[in-house]
Amino acid sequence: MHILHFTTVPSDVGDILMRSRGRGISGLWFVGPRAREGHGPQVAARDLVDAAELPEFLQARDELDEYFAGRRTEFSVPLDMDHAQGTDFQRRVWRELIKIPCGETRTYGQIAKDMGAGRAFQAVGGAVGKNPVSIIVPCHRVVGARGNLTGYAAGLDIKRQLLTLEKALPTTGQC
Repeated sequence: MHILHFTTVPSDVGDILMRSRGRGISGLWFVGPRAREGHGPQVAARDLVDAAELPEFLQARDELDEYFAGRRTEFSVPLDMDHAQGTDFQRRVWRELIKIPCGETRTYGQIAKDMGAGRAFQAVGGAVGKNPVSIIVPCHRVVGARGNLTGYAAGLDIKRQLLTLEKALPTTGQC
């Protein structure tokens, strides 16, 4: 049995659920009516421990507050992606997402090319959609081939808000 620590924090775009095994953030999801059904932690309640004062949660909360206030463009909170459920390919994609600077976007095709996966843009899209650490692993910075906003687990309105905050909203093909 693995104990999963969790906490929920408010943000400018809705409540955020964070998860950790005590070695860094391993999950960050939006909660509430806008979050996509089935996207988020799937664990038994007996394995969850509310731990709002866990050091990584305190750091993540501070960094998210700074991000939403426009004072932070990079996150330094430790991540525990080794415990994120995903294939090796998905983890490679998530590492590529972290490389996208604040204020910029990439297409699924660009990410596939950057990681040497040729035309595997659909597989990249699937991996982006399974990103377990929203915002910090910036899947919201991935757009369609023409710069259009495409799927986001918390909804396109939140994706638009995050990209607007980062001054990265694509100028063509907006929803």
